[in-house]
Amino acid sequence: MKRIGITIGIILILILSVTLISCTTSAKKIQVVDLSQMVDSVGKNVTITMSGDVDLETLTEAFYIPEGSVEKFAGKYSLTRMNADNFIAIKAVSGNTKIVEDGLQQRIDEVKDSFANFKPEEYEKAANAKIITKGDYVFLVMTSDNKAVEKIIASYF
Repeated sequence: MKRIGITIGIILILILSVTLISCTTSAKKIQVVDLSQMVDSVGKNVTITMSGDVDLETLTEAFYIPEGSVEKFAGKYSLTRMNADNFIAIKAVSGNTKIVEDGLQQRIDEVKDSFANFKPEEYEKAANAKIITKGDYVFLVMTSDNKAVEKIIASYF
């Protein structure tokens, strides 16, 4: 009788172990990124000339992103029309990354157009701009050192 109890106990432990392992590996990893900290890190490593913070009005009017499509955001952009520097980090509402990407692409196109026949070095920044998507996070990188910014973004994931 003791032997049957031990055998049943071992079987139950094995079943429980397999269940816990399978639940752990199939569970979706939730990524939480401090966007303000990331923007500060970018600001310390890459110059954004005469920068201002991206607020809700700027997000909707200059970056063409509807308010309801974003959970949180942080960013810096050049307040002068003589410079193309932009960096914005956005956590989109689940399922809205395409809306955010489209708005950021519109921003890139607008900046490129504004410098097309004016300042070649700023046009190059806009022409080399990148939109990076990692899950629900979307980033616009338009700086003089996009590779450095990309490394900073990668360090958060």
